[in-house]
Amino acid sequence: MGNASQYPLHKTIKKLLPKAASKYVDRRVKLHLCDAVVISYPKCGRTWLRAMLTLYFAKIYNTPRDVLFDFANIHRSDSRVPKIFFSHEADYKGSPDRISIDRRRLEAKKLIFLARDPRDVIVSLYAHRLRRDRNWDGPIKDFIASAEGGFATALRYFTLWSGFLEGHGDAVVVRYEDLHSDPQRTFQAVLSHLEQPIDHIALAETVEETQFAQLRHMESQGGFRSNRLNAGHIDDPQAFKVRRGVVGGFVEDLYPGLISQVSTMMDRELQGAFGYQAGSGD
Repeated sequence: MGNASQYPLHKTIKKLLPKAASKYVDRRVKLHLCDAVVISYPKCGRTWLRAMLTLYFAKIYNTPRDVLFDFANIHRSDSRVPKIFFSHEADYKGSPDRISIDRRRLEAKKLIFLARDPRDVIVSLYAHRLRRDRNWDGPIKDFIASAEGGFATALRYFTLWSGFLEGHGDAVVVRYEDLHSDPQRTFQAVLSHLEQPIDHIALAETVEETQFAQLRHMESQGGFRSNRLNAGHIDDPQAFKVRRGVVGGFVEDLYPGLISQVSTMMDRELQGAFGYQAGSGD
């Protein structure tokens, strides 16, 4: 069972349609069929959440533990597992004015929004594109200032979603920082939102098995049959999907003047949304 085990005609759509059209149709079908949508900007912990869901359902429903959660692939093993569409819902390599929300299709959906301090997001995304995807070449200050896919794009994304989620009746926000500080309580909130049974022993075991050191080991060993959690370049630790996972790590990667610049931008644009403010300790 691989990533292609999504829904009937998934392979046919990918084979027959051009890439852009295939992605459009695939998104529409998944939004229609899914039980919930996980929305996140890149580097906000969605692969971590996929792994947690995979291992938890393996424990309570005896589904495969080496198949990383991807829409309906595990649902096909046991119908009690919800169909979850994981989506960035944004062109994160584009300019801020290209960020938008498909309100009509998302307002009636059960949503899980993953949030993370945008300063950590931009540093982690820079490392990902420089060392894993290898589609960016330049210093981090240029990446942050880029008119397409830079810090302004990330801030626009979080600002728009903060406003949309305030009026949504069936959404939960999961902060990356809370997954670190209280993973058991935070993951339990996700399961409750998905209307899944809470097995406290399975929950505790899942949290233990998905600590960053464990996930990094699984990635290096190919523990999941998925390109989403396989080491991109095994000889380069910075190219791992599970790279470092440090809360507030941006202070180690940016010089003081750049920290001040991005913090000022964040405070001005986010106005404290999701609890992110310079100097707040998050």
